[in-house]
Amino acid sequence: METIKKNTFEDVIKTSSKKKNVIFDFSKTWIAYIVLILLAIGSYFIKDIVEGRMAEELNSEFEKAYLSVTSRLNNQYDRLYQVMRSTQGLYYQVEEVVRDYFELNGAVPVKNFPAIMSFNYAPKVAHSNLPEFSFNALRQGYNNYSLHPKVLRDYYYPVVHIVNYELNTHRLAFDYASQDVMKNAIELAQSKNMMVSTEFFDLRPDTLSFALIAPIFNRYTNFTSPEELQKKFLGSVVMEINANTYFQNAIKGNESESDTTDTDVYYSVIDKNTAGEENIVFKSDNYDQFVNTKSLLNQEVIISIANRELVVKFATVPTFGLTKANLPNIVLIVSLALSVLAFLLILILLTQKARAEEIAERMTASQRRILDTSRDIIAIASKEGNWLSMNPASLPLLGEPSDQVIGKNIVSYLYSDKDIKIWNEVLANKEENQRVDIRVKNTTDGFIWLNFSFTKPAKENLIYVIGRDVTAEKLAAEEIKFRSKQIELANCFEQEASATKVNLMIQLSHEMRNQLTGMMGYLQLITSGAFDNDEELQVYAGSAYESAESAFTYIHDISEATIGDTNTMAKVAIHKMEDTINPVLEKYKKDRRSINIEYAEHGKDSCIIVDNAILFDVWTKIFRILSIDNPNNKIHITANENKLEGVTEIIIEAPSFPELARVTSIYNDAPSKVIERLREDTEDIMLDIAMISSLITRMMGTFNIENMEDNKTTYIFITLPLVLRTRE
Repeated sequence: METIKKNTFEDVIKTSSKKKNVIFDFSKTWIAYIVLILLAIGSYFIKDIVEGRMAEELNSEFEKAYLSVTSRLNNQYDRLYQVMRSTQGLYYQVEEVVRDYFELNGAVPVKNFPAIMSFNYAPKVAHSNLPEFSFNALRQGYNNYSLHPKVLRDYYYPVVHIVNYELNTHRLAFDYASQDVMKNAIELAQSKNMMVSTEFFDLRPDTLSFALIAPIFNRYTNFTSPEELQKKFLGSVVMEINANTYFQNAIKGNESESDTTDTDVYYSVIDKNTAGEENIVFKSDNYDQFVNTKSLLNQEVIISIANRELVVKFATVPTFGLTKANLPNIVLIVSLALSVLAFLLILILLTQKARAEEIAERMTASQRRILDTSRDIIAIASKEGNWLSMNPASLPLLGEPSDQVIGKNIVSYLYSDKDIKIWNEVLANKEENQRVDIRVKNTTDGFIWLNFSFTKPAKENLIYVIGRDVTAEKLAAEEIKFRSKQIELANCFEQEASATKVNLMIQLSHEMRNQLTGMMGYLQLITSGAFDNDEELQVYAGSAYESAESAFTYIHDISEATIGDTNTMAKVAIHKMEDTINPVLEKYKKDRRSINIEYAEHGKDSCIIVDNAILFDVWTKIFRILSIDNPNNKIHITANENKLEGVTEIIIEAPSFPELARVTSIYNDAPSKVIERLREDTEDIMLDIAMISSLITRMMGTFNIENMEDNKTTYIFITLPLVLRTRE
């Protein structure tokens, strides 16, 4: 069996379209190729921009790395420089610096700087003064002071004061003049009156090191005169420094100078000797690992140690900025890929444009035919309710063609104030979709019922309207409702009649028993011989007594049977007015409804004798009809116990409204024809009034409702039993 495929309206239109193979038609897709070229050019521009930014970031990171290293190297030298300047100044402050004073002054810096191999003073001693100098050195506590190496020369530069002496006893009396590097550096410091540094060499055997030298002159020296500098030069403060330890401690720095960027670079420190040869005096721990690799960035930085300039050659490790360096190419590849995807997407969209346009045209035409032939109103209105568009269905439903309807307000077509109120509630409601039944004017029947579907999108100032004629359905529903109300009211009247019959029988029995009781009393006097009568009278009187007794028994039995067979009086009890109304107020509160009750003096405390369940329905219906127009209507209740007549008189006063006044007038004109006129009762007011009257009658009370002549106030008069008539 062939399966029937279910298609939507859109599927049918698409299937019927003829243009299905419009693919890669250049006349329709040339825009896509232009976009591809522009996107490709833009991709290269983006690559250049990213490349420039990455280069800036990499240079910034590299600069941060090598400046961190050079900063620590400079800081290390600055600290040693301060020590040298401090010790140099010591010789200008005191007449003579003895051994103990020198060792005390130099102990702290030597302890704090592990790179210092020795810190000493080397005076300039002429050959003629050497014996005296040696003697004075012995007097300062040196057990043996013998100049070495022993070479005959005019001047010597022997080490005399030394820190740390215990570790450098072999350097005591060592003649720096025996080393050309040291001799030249001392004489340079003397001639220039400045602190100098030697080149890096083996100051001690197998120990690459250098020395800082600060010249000492007579305090009265004229430092501007070269002759004075030569003549009054006293000696030099010399600091022997282990090169490797110096650089390691400098790179390590302190906690505030530590930097994690050292791993991004490798470097070497190069010194140039007297012969002009470059010597690597220090290199980073990772230098040997990366020295033969290709570096992304390189930089040479000059640092100074006294008068000497060292070159630090920095280079980046292979992994430095690997991602950032390749990011421009990655961006280019991704951008080109996206350009191709965009090209393909635009190509597909453009090739489908012709088919989509045809489908749209066909769908629009089909929908227009549906719109024109529809029997329902399909329209658009402004947020104020003015018709902006309308289909031809307005002619049979609203009585005017669509071109005359457009521009008018919906209110002008509504049948009554009640319908206008419903429309205003639709406008005030914030819900997007609403469905209501409203009556509109019609020249043929006066009005018709339209079921309106209103759609109010939140971001649009429009109302989309669909209206369907539901007059037949409404009339059928109203007919059913009318029959239902008739049946409901008839049932109520039936119960009222039954209760009235019971009450009548009870009262009849009560009265008959009273009369028969009197008759029986008189007959008892006759039969008791209180009168002088003949025998025949005695016979008749006896017969009358028997008949009366029989009638009494019969009527008594009827009364008992009537009372026993009905529950009319079973639930009757004494209540206070307020106690009967409070349950109704609680129900209103539970249903989130409001009602405004006001009692007159003693209104709350007045007593009534009723079936509370029936009275609950009475109050509910009374409060409903009095608050239809305004839930906050103030309902004023007055109650008075009329003990003379045995009833409680209740007066209820509340503001009226036109519909209540109209229905009340119809009811009061012909209460017996209520069932026939329920069709006119659109708000069920007449039904409630009739049922209230019936319910109160069942409780042996009276009910009346009146409107003032100006129809602004409604009064309800009720009487309810005050004294329970029990059987006697």
